[in-house]
Amino acid sequence: MVKIKTGWMVKYIDTDVVIVGSGISGCTAAIECRKLGLNVVILEKGLFARSGSSRMGRRFIIWTSNIPRYSRWRGGSGAGMVAWWEDPELRKLCSKIIRGDSQEGWSYAAELESLGVFFRRYPDGTVWPEPTVGLHSMKTDQVGKMILQVLGPEVKRRGAIVLEETMATKVLTRNGRAVGVTALSIRDGNMLVISAKATIIATGGTTWYPTSSVPDGLSGDGLVMALMAGAELADICELVWYGVYKNPRVPPKGWRFSVAAWSAKPLDWTTAKFLNKYGEDILQKEEYKKLIEEAKAHGMDGKNLSIPIWLMTYIVASEIAAGRGTERGGVYVSYKHMSKETLELMKTTWSRYDYFKKIGLDPTNDLIEISFIPHTNCGGIVVDSNFETCVPCLFAIGGVITNPSIAMHLCIGQAKHAAKSVANRVKDLELLPPDEEQIKNEGDRIFSYIEGPMLEGAIPPAKVKKMIKNILQEKCYYWKNEKDMLEGLSMLEKLKHEIIPKMRLESNSRVYNQGLVEALETINLLTLSEIFIEMALMKKGSWGTFRRTDYPEESNFFTSIRVKIVNGEKKYRTINVPIPED
Repeated sequence: MVKIKTGWMVKYIDTDVVIVGSGISGCTAAIECRKLGLNVVILEKGLFARSGSSRMGRRFIIWTSNIPRYSRWRGGSGAGMVAWWEDPELRKLCSKIIRGDSQEGWSYAAELESLGVFFRRYPDGTVWPEPTVGLHSMKTDQVGKMILQVLGPEVKRRGAIVLEETMATKVLTRNGRAVGVTALSIRDGNMLVISAKATIIATGGTTWYPTSSVPDGLSGDGLVMALMAGAELADICELVWYGVYKNPRVPPKGWRFSVAAWSAKPLDWTTAKFLNKYGEDILQKEEYKKLIEEAKAHGMDGKNLSIPIWLMTYIVASEIAAGRGTERGGVYVSYKHMSKETLELMKTTWSRYDYFKKIGLDPTNDLIEISFIPHTNCGGIVVDSNFETCVPCLFAIGGVITNPSIAMHLCIGQAKHAAKSVANRVKDLELLPPDEEQIKNEGDRIFSYIEGPMLEGAIPPAKVKKMIKNILQEKCYYWKNEKDMLEGLSMLEKLKHEIIPKMRLESNSRVYNQGLVEALETINLLTLSEIFIEMALMKKGSWGTFRRTDYPEESNFFTSIRVKIVNGEKKYRTINVPIPED
């Protein structure tokens, strides 16, 4: 059983496995570890199974066997996968998880359905797929939320200990091995020390920009914890970007939900037209013709398979950058070219039609404004085929690892395989006592924000965090160049030395002090933002949604950048992988 001891301002917990994060990956790992007889403690900064980005997910994607081989149409991730996942066994394992002909992914769907998750099906019971870029998508509009609704109770039924509103702050190490974590109990302000034979980081993606679709509280805590413990990070500046509809009732930056081709019935797609402010059909423009024709040659004509996300984002971003966008920084989607019969069918079969009507838009007659926003990171913590980092007994899964395909069932598969690896890793291990000096230093760091003196001109952490995101938005957004990025680094350096010392909380209470949480998140985001820009500077090329205006030509190589902390200093290395033509 888990043993809890209480000391001055510190609570100690001993367990076999501590999992940081309660999204789909974290919950699945907890369930599988409990099946294997391991004691488990889950730490969740927010509310258990109701926080993070997993609940926003909408697709349970399984690859069909006819994936386009031309890697450029996966945003360069065909080459990125080789670079990010250096371990060939890891590439083989993850490919098996997401391939439709391997049956493993389908077994996860069947298991979830047995627990109560709903997937869309035809009347005869077969899966209702949504084909896109060579994928089968088992789809329901709330699949992430629904999965967590069944995984959360299952975690508790299996007997895992759940500590919600508890922010992990540091991976503890001893003799080079991960031996647990420190954490802040947001409820009472106490510090927790969780000693564990194995630690699993499952904290998901990171919010880099004020316009990001990822929840604001995801500040890269897991990435920083792993980095400071000695793990390696890769390519955190590589992001997924989405095209999104605009809600006309909110401010211009409030782009709200992803653009989707409307289907009159499954597999019978009708493609929207994309128009700039002059009414030009941008997919027919000469400057994009070569790229569009190459996409069509691989079956991606917007009907049977949709035009790649990265390509649509690139075209929309190019139109806006050329001054052909709307005054609010977008372009238009139009469905008016469809037949009257199809438009009438849209009213009764498209779930979003009613939503558009409620916000004052009629998709059958009005132009709908769209733009693009940053979604989630592709880069992250580097792991091997056991999902273990280069730090023994420190594991990572889901959106926090280097991952060119953040599919929800890939997160489930990673968690299941990681749990088996953890069980094998810890079966002969003894629980090592934590290093008390590390605990003291971390406690001093955490509570220094409460104990520091109030200053004239003090700045709250939430405002500092916003400053950091605005610097990234201004100097290292979709279109990147050396001059702007160097200025961004200079601005971050100035912020570190002039603003951070003035950062103070509005309350010195230890109980539910959200300012303290924001302060810890701000430092994490600042650390990562510097690395973000430094990595982007080292990538001298353009591919997928990574775009350098000073290196505009399509690169023949995918450049992967890695970083580790060695003797307190950042050490970078570069891997160049050829992008195959076909």
